[in-house]
Parts: sequence; C-alpha cells; structure tokens
Amino acid sequence: PGALNQLVGFATQLGVSIRPGSHVPSTLPALCVAEYARDQGKLHEFRERVLAAHWDRGEDIESEAVLGRIAEESGLNRLAALAARSDKKYLDRLAAARRDANQR
Repeated sequence: PGALNQLVGFATQLGVSIRPGSHVPSTLPALCVAEYARDQGKLHEFRERVLAAHWDRGEDIESEAVLGRIAEESGLNRLAALAARSDKKYLDRLAAARRDANQR
C-alpha cells in the first residue's frame, strides 16, 4: 500500500489521474491474453483497454469477466482469449522474454 500511495502521488504530481484498485492483481493472465492479441493483430487495441481498465477504473485485470469483456471490446474471440491465460505457448513466450530481459 505504501508503494501504491507513492505511485498515485507521483502520478498526481505529473497531472496524471490513476485509480488503481485495492487488489493488486497478477498480471500474468493479462499478459498471456496480450500475447494472444499480438498473434491476432489486436495487441494495440487490447493493451489500450487493459491499461485503462487497471489504471483508470481500478478494475481487476486478473478477473475472467474483466479480461473476457476487454478481449471482446478489442475484437478478439472471448473464449480463445480466456483460454490463452493458461496456454503453454504464451506462458513459455513470456518466460523466454523474462529470461532475455534478465540477461541484459
């Protein structure tokens, strides 16, 4: 909570309004759906909506209902997007990206 309060204070100083929720979600499901969106040519649409849901509206982006809604709003197939949350293909891709980032 202390770090979150600092983040909100910093954003306010910059003139940016953010309203994160009280729950700090795991971003892994949303990242997996983002990788699915990338494969479907809809990454930009999904990313804009998921960031707004989390930072502007304080929605729980770990929630199946929220991710499903955002996927549909982004032009993605809801069921396929939700299945991507636990798809080994996307989990492996994210793990590889994390390893690559840690080696830099």
